[in-house]
Amino acid sequence: MRSFLSYFTGIVAAMLLCTSAMAAFVINEFDSDTPNTPSTDYAEFIELKGDPGESANGLVLVWFNGSGVVSYNAIDLDGLTADANGYILLGTTAIAGCDYTFNGNTLQNGEDAIALYTGDATDFPNGTTPKSANRIDHVIYETGADANADWSGFGYPTWTVIDENQFANGANQSVARNPDKTGAFVASTPTPRGANPLPWYQVTLGWTTPAGSLAAAPLRVNQSMALGQSLFTITIQNMSGTPLTINTFVLDGTSSPQFSLATTPTLPTSLAVAQSVAFVVGFQETDVSVNKVYSGSISYTCDSPTTPSGTIPLSAELVRVTQTALAGAVKINEICYNPGTVDHNNDGSTANQNDEFVELYNTKTSPFAIEGWELTIRNGDSPTSYSFVFPTGATIDGNGFVIMFSGGTPTGFAPGTAFARTLSQAIIRNVGALLDLSDGTTRIDGVAYLVGEDNPDVDGFTNMGVSSIAGGSVGRRPDGVNSFRAFAPGDANRPTTPCASNNAASGIPARNWQIYAD
Repeated sequence: MRSFLSYFTGIVAAMLLCTSAMAAFVINEFDSDTPNTPSTDYAEFIELKGDPGESANGLVLVWFNGSGVVSYNAIDLDGLTADANGYILLGTTAIAGCDYTFNGNTLQNGEDAIALYTGDATDFPNGTTPKSANRIDHVIYETGADANADWSGFGYPTWTVIDENQFANGANQSVARNPDKTGAFVASTPTPRGANPLPWYQVTLGWTTPAGSLAAAPLRVNQSMALGQSLFTITIQNMSGTPLTINTFVLDGTSSPQFSLATTPTLPTSLAVAQSVAFVVGFQETDVSVNKVYSGSISYTCDSPTTPSGTIPLSAELVRVTQTALAGAVKINEICYNPGTVDHNNDGSTANQNDEFVELYNTKTSPFAIEGWELTIRNGDSPTSYSFVFPTGATIDGNGFVIMFSGGTPTGFAPGTAFARTLSQAIIRNVGALLDLSDGTTRIDGVAYLVGEDNPDVDGFTNMGVSSIAGGSVGRRPDGVNSFRAFAPGDANRPTTPCASNNAASGIPARNWQIYAD
């Protein structure tokens, strides 16, 4: 097995060396939704990132319209050369130093896509559908609209749509890779021909609930992850047991204002039992400091007969973390090799070769960009192996999950968390397999199992040591720990949980959340 893996890794490395010259450029940043003064979307731009002095001869940049999913512009890049920092800049005359200029209000706000291909503009007359052949990079984006176009022409049945307006500030933010060239896309401050903000930060938001029963303290504050410029989200939830009317809601600092609402809250007339309302929150300071504790509070008044008003203290601390994918940071967390007749991918079909899955879990609180990561599966009773490479833009959230199905069209999963191979066929054998997760150079995790034998001896791989039943799965419990358990659909204690926590039927929420601060 080890010899095969070494051989396979060598082949992949050789392929990467052969294609590196073609794939050196990526779409690094773009801005479709810009301020409308002095004219509509006057400051649009697209930035490419390659090697310093690299020629873009033989490349073409294609814009696709989500309405009809066809091209509406193609730009030949022949004659353009990356500057000393590796950038090529295309934009309007409002953007200084462009290598190529186009008119404002030309790059559509979305849902649309931008793709980089080898070829010529003549290969993409307006009305051309997306294709995977000769594609180097692409990004699908929107500006607050619902994502519903079919982009499978780019080469796989699931895709990630980036929202330029994800922090309710789309006109003043671009969409950029973090970090340059290799990172995942996130809405951030525009930096045409400049390095995208690099450091990731972890924010821990703490709160204390006012003394008394839930009836006496009817609102509970939760938090959710957001990646943006010094922004995160909080939610308030009605825990009183009866509908509530919130008369006032104020977020403020203590001795000096340290938190602020990024958008004016719109509260429902009546907050139903257990209903939550989310708000985008930022810091008052222009330059957010690392390792500083920020304090504030939520004050509210409502029509609760027991407690018409209350205050919930808040605190947040930013701590610098790295995005380095250390071995063991992401675990192969759950495996289904015998789906039986269970429709695990929710596509309405019980063609069980499509419902096999491998789930990954991020044991860290910081997200990882997993584009280019490779999951290789070698069957235990044959030399056959299968490989899945995570696409451009793929990210696994801190303490989050992603899942890869053998085929079909995964349905009902959170955007960017469910992927599938384009070939609909069984790839994980029931009799045994070796699963290898790599970031391209380093093994992140490995799992081996052989039904009927307890100890498959493979260096660097965890022995699963337990078998699955039809329709069930085998997974780590707790999540990310080296102890595998058998799970069964419908089992209240240990249910099969594709793309969700194995710890309990309802999952265990994480308490650490990430923001991005420049």
